[in-house]
Amino acid sequence: MSSLREVAAKAGVDVSTASKVLGGGRIRVSEATRGRIEAAARELDYTPDPYAQGLRTRRRGAIAMAVRETTNFVFPEIVTGAEDEAESRGIGLFLVKQASRDAAARLLSLMRQGRMDGWILADEPPSDDFVAEALRYGVPLVTLNRLGPGPGPWVCLDDEAGFRAQADYLVANGHKDVAFVEVRPASFLSRLCADSFIDRMKELGGCVELLGGRFDGDDAEEVAEALLALRPRPTAVACGGTQGAARLVEALSARGVRVPDEIG
Repeated sequence: MSSLREVAAKAGVDVSTASKVLGGGRIRVSEATRGRIEAAARELDYTPDPYAQGLRTRRRGAIAMAVRETTNFVFPEIVTGAEDEAESRGIGLFLVKQASRDAAARLLSLMRQGRMDGWILADEPPSDDFVAEALRYGVPLVTLNRLGPGPGPWVCLDDEAGFRAQADYLVANGHKDVAFVEVRPASFLSRLCADSFIDRMKELGGCVELLGGRFDGDDAEEVAEALLALRPRPTAVACGGTQGAARLVEALSARGVRVPDEIG
């Protein structure tokens, strides 16, 4: 493999200029000079040493996304989007699954090791003070789907609008007596979703029976039994999470309930 010094010599520039051009550093050079350097690198099959670049720039060229579970229906699209953006910027993305025990302490310890340039927290934080604690240690961090009090930055869907739209849809299709399955254990976000749906249903003259279920839907059988035991039986049900909703449809179908004909 050719060295950076050989590339610089072939392009007729000094080593520092070649290094900054090929490493994406800030430098003002003519397009002709930049073209000569890049052509020399291609001709000599030169590849920058990421370890050496990291020592110089104090960047690792990699970020990590932390998730609580890998079976969430939504995560593949989130991960794919992050991967595509990372690739376009020439950096790697690693997926880290949170530990089942002492998740907050273990994840914070991993973050503080400084192996990554930054972190994406793609779920509810493992503890209420986790984000503040990570930022206190200087960990570059952004959270997804987290909207609540405390420090940021975060990226979140407009869940309030989404759940109000669900209520609008159900009422427009003739459903006034409905059930809502709130994600349990409850979080700031799950309560926000439930409150948005219930408040909108009340505005539209509807009635809501509140149930609770796990986000992953592992208790879908129990939720189905509780739903079918309600009197009068709701004509439709809305859920706070996609996984729980899918599992609930399966549980209802297994009990002979036609979805959406009997329960929308």
